[in-house]
Amino acid sequence: MHALLLLSLPATAFTHDTSELIGQEPTRTWDVHAARQHTLRQQDSWQAFRAGDGADWLVRFDEATGAIHRAWGPGIPLADTSDADEITSAVTAFLQRNPGLMGVGLDKLRLASADHYADSDTWNLRFARVVPTDDSSSELGGVGDLDSGLSLPEQVSTPAEPSVDGEDWHALSEFLAFDAPQVWRGDVRMVIKAGNLISFSALTYPQADALDMDPTLSAESAIELSITDGPAPDRAHEIEGAALVVLPLEANGGVRTHLAWMTRTRTAAYVQGVGAHVPPGLWVSFIDAHSGEVLNVHNQVRFASGALSGTHDTRTVDGDMSTSPLPYFYLDGDETTVTTDFEGLFDLDSETASFSSIAGEYFTVSNSTGEEASAEWEIGDYTVTDEDGTLAEIDSYVFLNRVRDWVEDLPRDTRISDIRFRSTVNINSSCNAYFDGNVNFYKSGSGCNNTGRIADVNYHEWGHGLHYYSANSWSVDGSLSEGVGDTVSFLQTGDPTIAPYFMTNGAGIREVSRDLVYPDDIVGEVHSDSLIFAGAMWDLWHNLQDEFGEVEADEVMGTLLVDILRTNPTIAGSYDEMIAADDDNGDLSDGTPHQCAIMDAFARHGLGPGGADSFFEVGHSWLGNQSPLLTDGYPITAELLDLSGGCEDQTIAEADVVFSIDGGLSWERQALEASDVDLSGVLPTQVDGTIVRYYLEITTTEGSTTAAPSGGAINPMTFFVGDLEVIHCDDFEDDDGGFTHSLIAGQEQEGADDWMWGAPGGLAGDPIAAYSGEKVWGNDLGGGNYNGEYQDDKWNELSSPVLDLSGIEGQVILQYQRWLNVEDGYYDQARIALNGATLWENHATDRAIGDEHHADAQWTAHTLRLPLAAAVTDAQLSWEIESDGGLTMGGWNLDDVCIYAWSSADGSTGSGTGTAGTDTSTGDEPTDGGSTIPGAAPEEDADVVNGGCACSTGPSSARGAGLFGLLLAGLALFRRRD
Repeated sequence: MHALLLLSLPATAFTHDTSELIGQEPTRTWDVHAARQHTLRQQDSWQAFRAGDGADWLVRFDEATGAIHRAWGPGIPLADTSDADEITSAVTAFLQRNPGLMGVGLDKLRLASADHYADSDTWNLRFARVVPTDDSSSELGGVGDLDSGLSLPEQVSTPAEPSVDGEDWHALSEFLAFDAPQVWRGDVRMVIKAGNLISFSALTYPQADALDMDPTLSAESAIELSITDGPAPDRAHEIEGAALVVLPLEANGGVRTHLAWMTRTRTAAYVQGVGAHVPPGLWVSFIDAHSGEVLNVHNQVRFASGALSGTHDTRTVDGDMSTSPLPYFYLDGDETTVTTDFEGLFDLDSETASFSSIAGEYFTVSNSTGEEASAEWEIGDYTVTDEDGTLAEIDSYVFLNRVRDWVEDLPRDTRISDIRFRSTVNINSSCNAYFDGNVNFYKSGSGCNNTGRIADVNYHEWGHGLHYYSANSWSVDGSLSEGVGDTVSFLQTGDPTIAPYFMTNGAGIREVSRDLVYPDDIVGEVHSDSLIFAGAMWDLWHNLQDEFGEVEADEVMGTLLVDILRTNPTIAGSYDEMIAADDDNGDLSDGTPHQCAIMDAFARHGLGPGGADSFFEVGHSWLGNQSPLLTDGYPITAELLDLSGGCEDQTIAEADVVFSIDGGLSWERQALEASDVDLSGVLPTQVDGTIVRYYLEITTTEGSTTAAPSGGAINPMTFFVGDLEVIHCDDFEDDDGGFTHSLIAGQEQEGADDWMWGAPGGLAGDPIAAYSGEKVWGNDLGGGNYNGEYQDDKWNELSSPVLDLSGIEGQVILQYQRWLNVEDGYYDQARIALNGATLWENHATDRAIGDEHHADAQWTAHTLRLPLAAAVTDAQLSWEIESDGGLTMGGWNLDDVCIYAWSSADGSTGSGTGTAGTDTSTGDEPTDGGSTIPGAAPEEDADVVNGGCACSTGPSSARGAGLFGLLLAGLALFRRRD
């Protein structure tokens, strides 16, 4: 619903007709999990870069694709030049000596832009990611390349739009610029300051190379579908054309790529019946080039929502009036035309002066529903009032010139300063304003005041233009653009309430001081989502004022805003771009002038490293099984990243490995040493046959804690002490291992029994790849209509073949690789059963808590001792999910399922009790006294191992990394219960 909501309700923005779709362009959100990031940092390409050019660099990966979301660090010298060819050659040489770093070869990158800004000595380079077609002559589409026989509504003309350096404002040219289709928002971006590379991203979607690039749907058919199946099928459309693109779409954490036609059509604004206004549309649609499915559609019209002076509303329609100069205004004399100066002053060799419309050097104001403003007077001072024209005409001219003067005073060159805009006021509808390359405002009515008379609305809509022209692209993030409009507005008014008296009762349209948080409060609607960025900017402004004073704060805010818009960021990347823009020496490893103020402000909205509970991140590779002959303990190392950038004086007060040898009944702590870059220590030696569960935990002087894995005692790492003999293993690569599955309870319907054998899809918190090879068993691996989540009110199971254990001496051990995401066991139960009897069940609390979910963020070995009586020779294992009617998650993912036999080193088979026996305790969080939290479900032995089916027994270690980190750290995203 896109209705007007007041300050007491969740804010949207300057609104539009409730029947008119705006929509959200295809965009993604990014979750960050410490364990997954640690694993991705071990990739050969990143480690090779760190060993060469990228010493002491840090990185954040796109967990859904494995590509680099952002990397940053000490400046890497490239070329201190203002020549585009020289900087491009230097960057190309950098890419050539770091093969694999970008995820794809250089043959799949095309230089799209190389912009140099002398005012900050910054280069912003963008390489578009292309996916070559099988046929190099494959049609890419384009304006005019259409079949005249299309069965489409009659085409109409739309008002002329402003030109930018002779180029069409909204063109498909940037997607038709190369010899192959581009990936939508897939590219390599580089920031170079003072000749030094300080950060880059490589969202290149390597999986797109496997896409069928031969479209079965023509551009003409795609355009027809975008109209007939779009939101305005009965309107007359002006066709701009189509371009073939590769579109990555997100679904519950995973990413699928589609070959798609991106089409563009326009519909004009008109009145359909008395008072039934239909707003204009600039429709961008994505049509699957194989199936014809409408994948996405959105409207790119950005709704909101002698001295010559003018009497105007001071700020809004509240009765307070002011008189201000009318700068840069065109005045006619008897034979000549002059322009007023900044203060509205003019010299005119004439007896009279006149004007026939509100028009000037930078803005022309048109009255949509009446005669244009006009006046004639004898030479001298003159004040334009509502007797000469409507207040909306005068107000809009004053406010737009005022905000343009603001950006002109910034120490940055902006393209928008030279653009002549048209402001159309008194449009015959109400409660709205919009930007479509020009600015447009509605009359009063339906409880709303005339939007052209409100300064904030003029500032907001002009702010969209600042965004588009600064980014040099029509393909901008709509949510961020709405936030930009609000930021421009409050920087003029100093008020977090946007547009007071938008409503005739005095209510404003939105409140930017609300603490909305990324990604929890992302709802997929541009106006609501925009408050995350606008709120961060509001908080940053006040941080800067407190630290540096109002004058510097105002200049820094405006400068940073222009600089980040040049990079065309998304909300998710806004913190990264802000830090890069704030750098003053081509080296992000030593901080930036306003880094701490930026970090604090964006942290309140879930952006940047402060969005996590702690500025520390711990990455640890689990130990693996251990030899019973070791006597000096088990060495533990972990990567330690301090993401505070020196802005917080937090230090590590305590670092421990927390471990249990009785299945979680009791826990012990062993201190670890913490350096600037790592943790190290030794876990005490245990007796042969022991299953050790453990996790690492650090506590800061401020009392915040960080665990690895993040669930701590709920899903700890484990290992087995002893020599294991392989009985049977399945890695599910050649076949499905003979496993079967069924629905035990719940309504029989598609997906009720959702066990799948194949490659995981990365949806709903599932892994993006198998532990080994390519295939796993799991609940709902995604694909087609499947979203990666198990269904509610279902109970299904996956069962192994019956295994013959006759003749086996010693204890029998199950060991497999697990990636499990399931709701708190009070609601949903994940179980492992042996011959029908429960062997293990996920952690559970009670109704008063209910949110301690089991959330694996990495492949983890899980080991269980099978309590088989001596007379039992057959064993069948089952993995189950039993869900209630509420929240659902990703469920089970299983790989490398193995059965082992263990006999102690002295030849005994083990007693089945004590430290080497069967555990029957909980998986609860330990306290200092070693007790467990009451109310948890019993759990048997736990996770383990390093070897999959090969049963490795040696420990592994993690390489240390640099201390300083500036960018988004984040935590695993836990969804609230439905």
